Amino acid sequence: MRAYAGAAPASVLVVAAVVRAIAMVLSRGSVIDMDGTEYVRVAQNVAAGHGPIGMRGVPMLIFPPLFSWLIAGFIRLGIDAQTAALGIVFVAGVAFAGVLYTLGTTLYGHRAGLYAGLIAAVLPACVSTSTTIIAEAPFSVCAAAGVLALLHAVRRPSLRIAALCGSVFGIAYLFRPEGLLFAATAFAIVLVTTIARRRHVGAAVVLAACAAVATIPALINTYEATGRATLEGKSSINFHLGAGLRTGAPYLAVADAVDGAGHPVGPEIDPRFYSARQPPPRVPAGEALGLIAGAAIRHVRDVVAAFASREYGFGLLALAAAAGLAAGPWSRSRFGDELVLIAYVVAAYVALAGVWHFWPRYAAIFLPAAICWAARGVAVFGRFRVRMLPDAGLVLLSVLLLGSLAVDVADARENGPALERVAGAWIGAHRRDAFVMDVGSQAAFYAGGTWWPMPYGDEGAAARFITSLHPAYVIVDSSRANDFPPLRHWFERGIPPAFAERANAVSSGGRTMTIYRWRGTPPGVARR
Repeated sequence: MRAYAGAAPASVLVVAAVVRAIAMVLSRGSVIDMDGTEYVRVAQNVAAGHGPIGMRGVPMLIFPPLFSWLIAGFIRLGIDAQTAALGIVFVAGVAFAGVLYTLGTTLYGHRAGLYAGLIAAVLPACVSTSTTIIAEAPFSVCAAAGVLALLHAVRRPSLRIAALCGSVFGIAYLFRPEGLLFAATAFAIVLVTTIARRRHVGAAVVLAACAAVATIPALINTYEATGRATLEGKSSINFHLGAGLRTGAPYLAVADAVDGAGHPVGPEIDPRFYSARQPPPRVPAGEALGLIAGAAIRHVRDVVAAFASREYGFGLLALAAAAGLAAGPWSRSRFGDELVLIAYVVAAYVALAGVWHFWPRYAAIFLPAAICWAARGVAVFGRFRVRMLPDAGLVLLSVLLLGSLAVDVADARENGPALERVAGAWIGAHRRDAFVMDVGSQAAFYAGGTWWPMPYGDEGAAARFITSLHPAYVIVDSSRANDFPPLRHWFERGIPPAFAERANAVSSGGRTMTIYRWRGTPPGVARR
């Protein structure tokens, strides 16, 4: 038994590391994620002593700072920024599988822990977030570790465990703002538990204090950049996006909209939402509550669709999780444990209600609970035995694991030619620190320049907006023509010579990125 207890977690960590290493090798040379450009650029500027300056040339306070700070630390050690970022998410992804093994073991025993760890090691949603430069992987391992600490705090309250729980959820907040909601939920659970058991509430107070202390670096970061201490900087953008998206308009038509006069309207293109000198525009409280309620209803469908997708196990993970949660036997201790997981899921869902548009990776926030329930579900299905199928649970687990591995390989191979990298290298070779306007920020990132989104509006309005910002280069990507119906002519046939001069083009597989020098830009002017 001791040999099993030692070999099982080691095997989980090895599988997780090997799968992620293979995925990284197969996707080598792929284009960085748009969010990744912000994290890495902030890290580069922090390491250089310029502060948290992002791709737009202004302080990037939308994302919490810890991921960029970790990258900056490795940059100061002489490690390449992207290599450092990938190393961080790789380690976090492997650690997540290890924490899920421990969490599953704590809840349901060693066998369930092994199942949970293996699922976390190969599930495509876990692999993709830990091989891409985004903050989901380090956030997820902190969230899962917080749930594990909360379980122990509920079972046997102590100041030490409470401090650990609050600290871990506080650190999770430094990766994603949802961590603060998890800390508040944990505080409420520990407070109610200690009062119900007629014990001193010191554990709950310590938990809250440790979580609060963990938020201080983020508050200092925003205060130094803007003169205002804020807990998060994206809700205003999310609510303005939601107000437009609930009308049925396409995402870019809301996010990057300009009016007929060329004035910015969309929250992702309007400089007011990124200004360090003044607070961003706010949505009235009543309208914000309406958006939250509408998003909560809408996300029922979104979450179901996500867990039915191949990234989350083709519905098999959800099926096993439902069986694992619903099936008996029940005891008082199990009831308490399940309430902790359910409270975590509810808090995660409340956090998601703050956004209207649902990206599939958002569903990963539910995985600590879903994977543990699925691990128990494998054992539940194992109770059903027939002559030709001695253990239905192991069959389900095998199909889930093998299917996940197949998706991992397919996803890693799907990365097409890195045209953004080529376009950015050309711009960087011709003009340092160039201000680039493009649909995505990747080409500007590889150019070493700054970036602003391509406006969504008719040709005249778009031209007026672009001219008002004086970019050095404007890039149109033929593959995005359908995303910009008002500018389809530009994306398919090029920007008219009256507006811009064609400078270069890179093509592959029927896709072309054309680089233009915008006319009227004063010589030597670049937005910094």
